[in-house]
Amino acid sequence: MIKIFNKDFTDNVNFHPFAFPVHIYLEDTDSGGIVYHANYLKYAERARTIMFSQLGFDHAQLISADKIMFVVKFCSINYCLPAHLGDNLMVETFITNITGATVILNQRIVKGTTLLVDVVIKLACINLQDHKPLRIPTAVRDLLCQHLQTN
Repeated sequence: MIKIFNKDFTDNVNFHPFAFPVHIYLEDTDSGGIVYHANYLKYAERARTIMFSQLGFDHAQLISADKIMFVVKFCSINYCLPAHLGDNLMVETFITNITGATVILNQRIVKGTTLLVDVVIKLACINLQDHKPLRIPTAVRDLLCQHLQTN
């Protein structure tokens, strides 16, 4: 059973998180072999980038052709347990809410079935010329809505 903020996604037959594997190397850890806290945000960023790519569009296209980009407006991170040198982790990404100009994601970094880190990210769509919020383009919104977790 997968729970995010007390929401149970087990019964949603269309539910499939975007999954991104991470292996922990020496460069990821401190001298005690524990993952440095800021690296979890790097793993989450990589997973979001892959998610967008798997959905069929990429950041470079949005930036060059559409002159928009998604930026992090809010981030909350709960460190539950540490990861260690040699661990194999999975970053699970769930789209939990979409508004006019924002997308909220929950990203869980797990080792097996054990939750290590829980991240909530709010992405804002902005116009690259003036850096002001911009309504998410319909094609992008439609694609994201297909993967929205509604439970």
